Amino acid sequence: MAYATSDDELVSLITRALFTAFLRGAEQWAQLDVTMPQLKVLMLLGLHGSAPVSTLAHQMKVSPPNVTGILDRLEQHDWVRRTSDPNDRRVVRVVLTDDGQRFLAGLEQASATRTRARLAEMDPDDQQALRQGLRALLSVMIAVPDPDDERAMAVAGAHG
Repeated sequence: MAYATSDDELVSLITRALFTAFLRGAEQWAQLDVTMPQLKVLMLLGLHGSAPVSTLAHQMKVSPPNVTGILDRLEQHDWVRRTSDPNDRRVVRVVLTDDGQRFLAGLEQASATRTRARLAEMDPDDQQALRQGLRALLSVMIAVPDPDDERAMAVAGAHG
């Protein structure tokens, strides 16, 4: 039972640290010309690379026509592009554009800048221990692939 408590505490610490780092960019994100539904679509595409409109609607628990309106606005920013599915031309897939990827990278950078400042306040030995622990965690998370997270693993590999 000691393991469960230890694991629960570790999961809680990791989750809280990541969520706090994520929130560090919130003030900057709030100033962006993007709605929460648009941000959700961008984040789903950032994770998966592309998705059918119907899948986005299902994941967001909205109707396909609602997603269509969101996609129209995202296309105006040149953050997404609709394409035909190569396996089924009746299916419309949504792809994150280079501008969309740069937009998401900017969101990541907003959090990274503040996290970097907090890391600078840590003892170098604690930084090294954190670095080693996070590399080990990432290695284990990537070792057992989740077919739904292929894009996430590719992104994680690029940052490792």
